[in-house]
Amino acid sequence: MHYNQSYKAQEPPRLAPPVGSVPITGAELPLPDFRAEAAALTSPLTAIDADASLLEHAGVLYHINCSACHGNLSGGDGPVGLLFNDYGAPQPPAFTSDRITALNEGEVFWSVTTGFGLMPPFKNLLKPEERWLLAHLVTMPSEQREELLGRTKAPGYK
Repeated sequence: MHYNQSYKAQEPPRLAPPVGSVPITGAELPLPDFRAEAAALTSPLTAIDADASLLEHAGVLYHINCSACHGNLSGGDGPVGLLFNDYGAPQPPAFTSDRITALNEGEVFWSVTTGFGLMPPFKNLLKPEERWLLAHLVTMPSEQREELLGRTKAPGYK
């Protein structure tokens, strides 16, 4: 209620920001309408592989947001993903499948941002940098990704 556009007595009206205005922290650029058009997108993060803390963060993000459906090691065998079969829905793909390995980072970023199939959109849940980290993780070589996911866990997980 506090953030309502209404105002109290003896108070000047609160004005909404102008349409299309950009916050001082910047705004995310609009994405293309189709995943194939997103192939030209490039990650603003450089040298992710060289920064161990960024890779660790990508692994933790994966375990928090993705492993329930895609599995602990990205094999498409997460507990929620396996329930999809019980309801006649397709199981989430393993990251080693031809369908996923054919994607580049821009296409994965688009899919994570807008959602795809039964996967929800993460645009309002994760910052753009975090979505780029997940896109990088998905496009890593499978041995490197599985090693990273094997040594990282979600906070509070034992």
